[in-house]
Amino acid sequence: MMQMSTKFPYILIAIMLLALLNSCGSARKAEAEFASQPEWLRSRPIDRQYYHGIGSVPKAGSPQLYRDRARQAALDDLAAQIRTQLTSTTTVYQAEDRFGAREFLQSRIETVTNEHLEGYEFVDRWESAGYIHKYYRLSVSEYSYHQNRRRNEALISARTRFEQAVIYEHTFNYARAFSLYTECLELVKDYLHTGTTIAITDDTSVDIGTESLSRLHRISRSLNIKTEIESATEQNNRHFIIVNEDDQPIADVPVRFDYTGSYLSRNRAVSNQQGLIAFPELRTIRDRPERLTATIDLRSMVRQATSDLEIRRLVENWQGASTEVIITSADLN
Repeated sequence: MMQMSTKFPYILIAIMLLALLNSCGSARKAEAEFASQPEWLRSRPIDRQYYHGIGSVPKAGSPQLYRDRARQAALDDLAAQIRTQLTSTTTVYQAEDRFGAREFLQSRIETVTNEHLEGYEFVDRWESAGYIHKYYRLSVSEYSYHQNRRRNEALISARTRFEQAVIYEHTFNYARAFSLYTECLELVKDYLHTGTTIAITDDTSVDIGTESLSRLHRISRSLNIKTEIESATEQNNRHFIIVNEDDQPIADVPVRFDYTGSYLSRNRAVSNQQGLIAFPELRTIRDRPERLTATIDLRSMVRQATSDLEIRRLVENWQGASTEVIITSADLN
């Protein structure tokens, strides 16, 4: 027992020495690994001629999986650098303080670079025991070239639709004009931050992005709905009518019905060529006045015009005009 107790301090010292040697070995290994890192990993490159993207991910999964993840991380980093510059240098959007355009513009800046990255090049790769690092870069001039090419193609396509939309609007075909202005906005939405002005004639230019959005909002505000009652006692002869600010009847405008009296078998309709929409078939199960509300359905209009979720959200936040009619049981007899 005494012999064992005298050996214990030596065993403890040996364990401590082994731990010290191991830690020194780990430190030397870490120092050697750091020393072998490429310069771009130790210090992020600064070069105004290029955007730089560096992706670092752990070696988890198959080699192909973590290599692909490192590449995507590098491209995400590249896109983030471009977004930072776009946000700081973006053209002030003329409609940014009206009808939600500020949020729409910022949303486009957040997504445009990820969708339109092209022309980037692989520079280098470095691996440690547990991580892989990839470095990509994109020439600023190369990015600008591809961006301008896509922008010009989009503006030319949008100009044709814009000119058609103006004609439809002037002839009171608001539904078709609304659809075409929406298409214009969808075509140029990715370039709102750089400006979307294009020549319409030799001496006339228009910012198609700003103007299309403004005209969409103007159409939505100009549409009004009224009650057109041909006979107060005959339900089938009662109508709503869609008009503009000059009381001009407007066709092909969708309307949504809400009724407090009972379930509606038909809760949507579209105005005819005279701007008229017949009342839906109504029932009442309570001996009290009920309310029939008819609302211009901007949600339906924009969803028919585009599948773009951001444009849909923008327009769906606007309020369509509505009107309310009091319905009594006597009206339904």
